[in-house]
Parts: sequence; C-alpha cells; structure tokens
Amino acid sequence: MDAITDPNLVNFYFGVLSQMIAHRNSVEGFKTSTSKVRHDVDCGEFMLMCGNDKGQKNTELQFKHRDTRNYVYLRRDMDSVASPWKLIVPVTNKPFNKGYFDKFEIPAGIGEVARQLGHE
Repeated sequence: MDAITDPNLVNFYFGVLSQMIAHRNSVEGFKTSTSKVRHDVDCGEFMLMCGNDKGQKNTELQFKHRDTRNYVYLRRDMDSVASPWKLIVPVTNKPFNKGYFDKFEIPAGIGEVARQLGHE
C-alpha cells in the first residue's frame, strides 16, 4: 500500500470515513478496552495511514486511531462504480487490531509540566 498525498482524495476518504463512523455510532458503537461502548467516535480521532487507490480491483484504506493505535479499514469492491464502502473493524489478539477505541483525556496542567521540563 502507498501513501495517499492528493489533498482532494484525502478529504474525500475522510468524508467517507465520517459517514461510516456516524452510521456505526448510531447502530452498535465502538468498544473500549473496558468493555464499554462509545457512540461518540469522530473521524478526527483517526489518521489516514495508507491505501491502494490506484485502480486495483479493490480499494482498501487504513486508518489508525490516534489514542489506541488500533486500525479500521475502509474497503470497496471496484467491480462496480456504485459499490458501497464497508467499514472493517478487526477484533483480534494481534497488536493494533484489538478493536478498542478509547478516548484518552490529557490531564489538566500537563502543558505546564511539559513547559517546566523544557518540552515546549
């Protein structure tokens, strides 16, 4: 898979991801590491890592969650222009594919600590 650098494609793919996440939020949600279910996951929590969008039979895009580092995939069969996108959320025992999507909060005052340590 290759990096996708065309800003128009990146925007398009995040638009598709946003729709797919909104649908999943409204139906089953996303599991967390504590077995709770989140219905407020946002596409801004993900980074587009790579994809194969160069005319192959199937298009697959990898998105990594910023907090948990777990992946979701957008996949579309290219047999038809009207083929729907599918959101794949792998749940395995392998790293980065555990299917957990926790939202970690930055503790209050962490910026001050970083400044004092010279990291800002």
